[in-house]
Amino acid sequence: MGYYPDSKTYKERRFTAALSDQGHASIASFADVIFSRDESFVKKTRAAYEYLGINTKVIFVTLDLKEEQ
Repeated sequence: MGYYPDSKTYKERRFTAALSDQGHASIASFADVIFSRDESFVKKTRAAYEYLGINTKVIFVTLDLKEEQ
């Protein structure tokens, strides 16, 4: 299990983003799956879910825009 702290939460913008991430992770803990393009969110959420024994799958989404054109 890893630990991935939020960076620069003393800045209002980062603090607000960290609270938003926590809210999304909390709500998603009741779902089967959560998808995100935010790699740091995925790492932190996976670590928290593992620690808490939550079975929600956390999926990191990547997009290759070249294939869509």
